[in-house]
Amino acid sequence: MPTDSPALEDLDVMREATDRATALISQLLAFSRIQPQTVARWDLNEIVAGIQKMVERPLGEDIELGLELTSFPLPLACDRSQLEQVLLNLAVNARDAMPNGGRLRFRTSLRRIADSYMHPVGFRVPPGKYACIEVSDEGLGMEPQVLERIFEPFFTTKASRGSGLGLATAYGIVKQHGGFITARSRLGAGSTFELLLPLGSAEAGPTKDTRLGRPFFPRAEVGPGRRVLLVEDDPEVRRAITHMLERKGHVVRASGDPDQVLGWLAEADTHFDVLMTDVVMPRMNGLTLAARARELRPGVAVVLMSGRDDFDELAQAGRSASVFVQKPASPELILEAIEEAMRLIGKGRKT
Repeated sequence: MPTDSPALEDLDVMREATDRATALISQLLAFSRIQPQTVARWDLNEIVAGIQKMVERPLGEDIELGLELTSFPLPLACDRSQLEQVLLNLAVNARDAMPNGGRLRFRTSLRRIADSYMHPVGFRVPPGKYACIEVSDEGLGMEPQVLERIFEPFFTTKASRGSGLGLATAYGIVKQHGGFITARSRLGAGSTFELLLPLGSAEAGPTKDTRLGRPFFPRAEVGPGRRVLLVEDDPEVRRAITHMLERKGHVVRASGDPDQVLGWLAEADTHFDVLMTDVVMPRMNGLTLAARARELRPGVAVVLMSGRDDFDELAQAGRSASVFVQKPASPELILEAIEEAMRLIGKGRKT
């Protein structure tokens, strides 16, 4: 679409709406069970600066947004979308606390903790370097009895307008990243939330996913030309992924029938680089299909896709050098997963 097309702005709004819907589902998953993470190396300042437009929209014109970022990078090993979810949630809470307008500030800093200490909230903070972000508002503030309960699931002061999951989910996400989140507030004097996240090294290698037993892959340019065998029982999802891969130069053969796919793999005159399969399907699940596919074609790379987060089963797949993609996934993530699956079986990147 031409860059000056007026429809681009409408598409941006649609994309933001779907991102918010995805974040809501992720929020429910994070509360109900441990949520899958797509961990990569990010600069905290880049994440905070990147959500500015996303935050400004729900804030409205009567709330001024200020960013105070360090002049040096604050590298993290984190799931960017989950961290953005936390910051957006804090921004929306701040908006609700400032019905007459005010100022919302995001401030990043480097925090060095020399000795382990017991935080007043009740958890022990180990020594080390932390990337810190403070989210401060000039709102109504909170009474002590409210402040004590804000991270409890289903506790809300918004009556019918709130689920009570927002801050509980934020707490869970930060803890899952090995970090800490605290709040201080006084009635009539605003509130400040502080997040401490373990500082990572910008030069460090790929982060290990201990649940799947595989390295997470960094973002990179992906070369075209892979021959992909796609197995997805939802025809709309199958069609969308097929079109996306073909636009990127890959050759795709797609089916919603695992038995048909096994027949293709058994044909002597066919060749596939990658088997990309949904995990949950009728008659035969993706894990079984992947195992049988490797019996027929030991050199085929495998990418597993699922909206579930059942790591008991997926951990078994991880030990067989498969790459897992959590639905919904961006095109970039799917393309990177294909290249990572190829790397795991020693075929490297296509040039």
